Amino acid sequence: MPIPIDEIVFLLAADCFRPALLSAFSQSDTESARLAALRVLDDVIDGGYNYYMCASFNETRIGSTHDALFDNLRSLGASVRLQNRVGLLIQALPAPSGAMIRACDMITSIASYLFWLESNALCNPVTTELVDTIAEIEPLGLQGEPTCVDWHAAWTHSESVQDRYIASLMDGIDDAPVYVFNDVQSFTT
Repeated sequence: MPIPIDEIVFLLAADCFRPALLSAFSQSDTESARLAALRVLDDVIDGGYNYYMCASFNETRIGSTHDALFDNLRSLGASVRLQNRVGLLIQALPAPSGAMIRACDMITSIASYLFWLESNALCNPVTTELVDTIAEIEPLGLQGEPTCVDWHAAWTHSESVQDRYIASLMDGIDDAPVYVFNDVQSFTT
């Protein structure tokens, strides 16, 4: 079973997905994320050639990978905002509980009212809870138009050496990163 921190390392190391995941960040932050992910990639697969066969799935390795990724981000000068984004991406992968889904629905509803400035929503009083919620979602941004990128085709036809290497680690499930990317995009959007 893939581990969320590992999956995020793969996505940040992949040339295909990183620009979309980190589109709101500077080039230096994006490069820091790439380098931090590459530094821990060999540790994730324990020097092997197959993630599912060679990676250790014990808590110690998972914790050390998490710590190493964030230590690398800090040492490479990544902004706190980028570090928070990576943390959010990691949190996005476990299957959300019913409470999390309801919370996401509420945040989406509030955000859409604010984003589109629906006039009937402006009649609602601004409460402390609403202000706190806005403070939480503001750094995430909102997309006005959904992107129409065929990520499966982009991944499959990527000519990046790094992307092909990551695909080779997936034990014949070459498109596994696409599914993880789609889950992360769905949750974070």
